[in-house]
This record gives sequence, structure tokens and C-alpha cells, in this order.
Amino acid sequence: YPNQHDYDELAAIYAHLNETTTDSAGNGKGKGKKPQQLSASDNKSPNTTSEWGRAISQDAQGRDSVFERILGNGQILVTHVLWAI
Repeated sequence: YPNQHDYDELAAIYAHLNETTTDSAGNGKGKGKKPQQLSASDNKSPNTTSEWGRAISQDAQGRDSVFERILGNGQILVTHVLWAI
């Protein structure tokens, strides 16, 4: 069963999901804006492989596994793919 130490570790790992700590210049000063969440009805939502953007990484079998798509306004959508056999 999890104990307090386990919960503390989870909090430390996932605490960064609520806010960012760098500005748009990337110099570490100030707080940046939280990225906008995409909904399934949003035309930017990656529902098909053609909407994932360009492949930037491959898995051990040479299959494209990480894609990025520039959304504008300094936002990039990253899609990680775990291929099933």
C-alpha cells in the first residue's frame, strides 16, 4: 500500500503540470502561460495520423514515434505514439 513518502514523490514528479516556470524567451525568469488544452471538437485535435505533424523521432524498430506540429502563438503540439504489434 502507498505511504506518505510515495505520495510525496508523486507530488514532486507531477507538480510541474499546473504551471510553467520559464518565460517565452526561455531564460527561466518569471512564469509563462499554461499551454492551451485541445478538445476533441477542436480542429487542432490530432484525430488522424495526417494531423500529427512531422516525425521527429523513431522507435527501436525504425517506426515514427514522436511527431510535432507547430500551432502558432509559440505553441507546439507533440504527439507520442506507442505502436502495438
